[in-house]
Amino acid sequence: VALTSLILARGGAVLAALIVNLITSVGQLLAIWLIYRWRFAPDFAPPGASLRLIELLRRAWPFAVAALLAALQLRLSIILLEIFAGISAVGIFAAAYRFIDAGRLIPGALFGALLPALAARTADPQQRNRLFRRALIGLAGFGVLAAVGFSVAADPLIALIYGPAFAESASILPLLAWGLLFNLMRGGVTLYLYAVARAGLANRIAAGMIVIQAALSLWLIPTQGVVGAAFGWLVAEIAAVLALWRIVSARR
Repeated sequence: VALTSLILARGGAVLAALIVNLITSVGQLLAIWLIYRWRFAPDFAPPGASLRLIELLRRAWPFAVAALLAALQLRLSIILLEIFAGISAVGIFAAAYRFIDAGRLIPGALFGALLPALAARTADPQQRNRLFRRALIGLAGFGVLAAVGFSVAADPLIALIYGPAFAESASILPLLAWGLLFNLMRGGVTLYLYAVARAGLANRIAAGMIVIQAALSLWLIPTQGVVGAAFGWLVAEIAAVLALWRIVSARR
């Protein structure tokens, strides 16, 4: 955080700050691994441990790809905004997007429990599908409430939190808020696909969504600025939900 703040305070680019974040994250991972090897690693490897590790890595690979795609989608709009609209547009967009991050907190707790709950019901598809429907209805209901609330209160919220300098953020908060609805539904459907061992398919949909978001952003940001970035994110989320829902409906 300190290095990122220093870069931005000195007028550095957002891309440079993201690179620093990546480097520090790699450093943290390396430090954790060294601590594990020093204090917690066993003195011997049980028979077949290397094979089990390879199998574990193979199964974990789709989740690593999913994390990479999620990070790319999160930063795509910011990077393209800086390139085509300038650093001030990045600030306007980021200010509105903070409310979306806040809106994800409660559903994020649900996601943490939903995947193991769905996976535990693999042997009983009816029970698993019943749980999935309840979770999706809950996510949709929360998303609608959040979207309506943020849309109605966009102007006073931005004015209260950021002040008049960020008034333009209120114009994109409703677009991002409705995008949150589809983002939450996409998260729920994606977890269902993880539970039925179709993580690779979910990742292909996510990659396609990023392509759509990038194409729309490249088209709209040069002329529409932050509104174009928000609209591109919204349309990409809608497209991903429609594709995922079609696949899940065919399976059930």
